[in-house]
Amino acid sequence: MKDNNGKKAALAELRQRRIVSLQRQIDLQKEIGTLNSRLAAIVESSDDAIIGKDLSGIITSWNRGAERIYGYAAEEAIGRSVSILVPSSHADEILSILENIRRGERVDHYETVRVTKGGRRINIALTVSPIRDSTGTIIGASTISRDITRRKKYEETIQLQARVLDQIQESVITTDLEGMVTSWNRGAERMFLYTAKEAEGRHISFIYPEAQAEFLEREIILPLKEKGFHESQVRLRKKSGAEFHALLLLTMLKNAKGVVTGMIGSSVDITVRKEAEDRIRREKEIWEQTFDAIPDIVAVIDGQYIIQRANRALSARLGVARDDLIGKTCYTAVCGMEKPSSGCPGSKTLITGREQIEERYTERLKGHYRISCTPIFSCACKGGSTCFVEVCRDVSEQKEMEKKLLEAANTDVLTGLYNRRGFITLAEHQLRVADREKKNLVLVYVDLNDMKGINDRFGHKEGDRALADTAKLLRDTFRESDVLGRLGGDEFAVLLPEPSERDIEQIICEHLYQNLKSHNEKGGRPYLISVSVGMTTYNPAKTSTLDDLLSAADKLMYIKKGQLKRGTRDSGRA
Repeated sequence: MKDNNGKKAALAELRQRRIVSLQRQIDLQKEIGTLNSRLAAIVESSDDAIIGKDLSGIITSWNRGAERIYGYAAEEAIGRSVSILVPSSHADEILSILENIRRGERVDHYETVRVTKGGRRINIALTVSPIRDSTGTIIGASTISRDITRRKKYEETIQLQARVLDQIQESVITTDLEGMVTSWNRGAERMFLYTAKEAEGRHISFIYPEAQAEFLEREIILPLKEKGFHESQVRLRKKSGAEFHALLLLTMLKNAKGVVTGMIGSSVDITVRKEAEDRIRREKEIWEQTFDAIPDIVAVIDGQYIIQRANRALSARLGVARDDLIGKTCYTAVCGMEKPSSGCPGSKTLITGREQIEERYTERLKGHYRISCTPIFSCACKGGSTCFVEVCRDVSEQKEMEKKLLEAANTDVLTGLYNRRGFITLAEHQLRVADREKKNLVLVYVDLNDMKGINDRFGHKEGDRALADTAKLLRDTFRESDVLGRLGGDEFAVLLPEPSERDIEQIICEHLYQNLKSHNEKGGRPYLISVSVGMTTYNPAKTSTLDDLLSAADKLMYIKKGQLKRGTRDSGRA
């Protein structure tokens, strides 16, 4: 009885244990099912393509991420070879990957190319892992594929930009917002002699001279941050310590969202240009000083007669500030006219395009000037038109000297009358005028009597006085419009334009002899002045030369001289 009860208790305990074990298995299955559901949900919701395949490459599972990336629905892909995703150029990859899986090796982050249902090639990063059964036997492979096409394009863009930057001759440098160098192209290596490895990670101030540290922050960094760009000429420093002039262009770097992430700058060595600019500036200063030092008046005038440049001489001569001359028309500022004259050399130069030179008296400049206008073509002139350079040289002293020389060459020093050369020059001019205007002329030939006797008795000095007295008598007798000259020795000539019969009789017969009488009555000389006169008329209707007139008057004068010696007297006229 007792044994039976023990058996029953043991059986009951055994049943209870089986019930507990069964419950545990049920709970475990539920937990496994929950885990599988969660895993399936994770796989389905993943943006990555998660694909299962057997060892022969046949697709056994296909999540929604695979559908989005490759374009195939699950029912289209499952059961087909994974080769539908691989371009022919990459066909060997399938066998290689599967061979690694059979050996139990994992393929991590393998970047390759795959093909979508539409035939578009995409860049993919693969992670392939072996799938094992409960016994550990490898029965397939799980592939996680991530579309990295956008990233690859971005990387290619960055690489292309880097190659482009390296091809640029100028220095191109980027920094972060703190001024730390983040990139350094080959142009920068050539310019500064630092390699990219030496430069990247350093503060950009190392390429600036120490004396410019404060300048860098004040004149470059702050304006750049305020405006977003900056351009200036600065001094930079090479690795060797040598400094040079550079043109610096800076702008802010922004990411795709427009957020400023740093700075990019390019610099060009302008040392040669600066030296050339300095040389040009010095030469310009020398030219300006030379331009102002020219004593002649010099002005550059454009095709509208507007003064573009004027030197100090013009300003001083007009008493007008130079700035007040620039922009004014030359005919107003210099000539005081309301419009240009067609006869001025500047107008002729603009019309003909050739140099024009002439001399004229300029009232505004108060003097005689030699004016030369030379055409030039200059972009500095309005519209790039033809301009001209006008140079005015004051020849007033020269003209006065020429006048004096001419007077000296044509004037008898002793009497102050025209000499033979001067008389003939003016007399021939009067003959041409008479021919043109059909008017008569009268030529009077006067000889000082007994000139030899005066010289012999009283000396040549007194003879000179006699000649001077005779010249004064002639000046007092004849009009200012008449031409008086000493032909030589004791002979004088007078040419009367537009004479009348009354003029001749009054002058010759009355006025001249009356003046002689008055002179002799005054005394003061140990001798008396006496003259013989011969007179002839020029008729433009008859052909006569000045020599003909002089010869005829001379003959009549000698006739008169003979009559005086014989004590007779007539008019001595022909």
